[in-house]
Amino acid sequence: MKIARARIQGFRYIKDLELDFTDELGNVRDITVIVAPNGEGKTSALLALESALGTVSQLFLRPRRIGRGDVHHTRLSARVDCEVRFSGDEVAAAQQLWELAGKHAYVPQVEVVQLHWEYPDPAGKHEWGVAECDPAPAWRLFQGRVTALRMSQGTRIDLTWLHRCGVFFLFDQSRSGARVRIPREAWEAMFPLTDQDRPSDAGDPDRYATDPGVILKSLGVQAQFRPASDQVEASPFDRVRAGFDLLCAPHRLLGVVRGRDEGLDVQFFDGKNTYEYDGLSSGQQMLLRYLIVHEVQRLDRSIVCVDEAELHLHPAWQVRTLFAIPKMGEDNQVIATTDSEHIRDAMPSSHVIDIGQHGLVDEPAGGEKAWCGPLT
Repeated sequence: MKIARARIQGFRYIKDLELDFTDELGNVRDITVIVAPNGEGKTSALLALESALGTVSQLFLRPRRIGRGDVHHTRLSARVDCEVRFSGDEVAAAQQLWELAGKHAYVPQVEVVQLHWEYPDPAGKHEWGVAECDPAPAWRLFQGRVTALRMSQGTRIDLTWLHRCGVFFLFDQSRSGARVRIPREAWEAMFPLTDQDRPSDAGDPDRYATDPGVILKSLGVQAQFRPASDQVEASPFDRVRAGFDLLCAPHRLLGVVRGRDEGLDVQFFDGKNTYEYDGLSSGQQMLLRYLIVHEVQRLDRSIVCVDEAELHLHPAWQVRTLFAIPKMGEDNQVIATTDSEHIRDAMPSSHVIDIGQHGLVDEPAGGEKAWCGPLT
């Protein structure tokens, strides 16, 4: 799933803005960077896309509420129009999933869909606004992933289907997005509990974590206790480790070991010495956070957005991290915002959209809409 073009009207600070994510041959670029000074609407553009894609897919992967404050003060409603493209495999996966679900619903054999989203819903029925597709039944293409998630809760399919169904995901400025269920056995291996603290079997015996260090540690523990039948394929921990070793060489992620305080910790190697998670640089920690979220959320064939890509990073790591993100998943489209000169200067001009060069998004020159394609 990829966005080729989008028009945003009346959303937050944006009056009327068009974005083109295609190259000179009409293909969607793997990575696009939206640049502008603060206050020019970069974050608003990503939130508008998230609102439209999240509504039609019925899947918001992070807490998000839409209210009247998201509508431009001169408009009665906010609107987003997108041209979204699907691969042939995504279309086939959606068709198979709806058939396996026993709904026998019609999923059109189309790879280009026009998506129209409006908030508030003119009919007042939908809290998140109303989304329509052209052709109309194409909304089922957007809901392939949520259908797979629902079916995987039983025994009808496994989670490998998620790699065939894309999703929209936004790394906000807090870089949140990973809330992981940790099995009881893995949690107790990491944090031995007293009988008084032990979870009750009557409720949910598992625990949840959002801290990337705890999540990484739990993935390592689960990898060590996998059944032999599951060890044919790489574990989530193995895939995170492979990504870290590739992107942070010569540094390597070794595995989970018992730390100095007799608890478990994740150990790394810099080519000479070993060190633990707390010894990582801020850039390495941010790369690990991206890798973990990609693995936990299974971000393949997806639209991955990063708001303010330079945040929490030394200038030397800003470009390195941004170029690493497309390598973390399969056939993803990456859209990032930034006001960093380091990132802008490192990107090919054809991959940069400067919405600041058109003046304030709130008031385009001459009262006309601002069209923003790649720089030439």
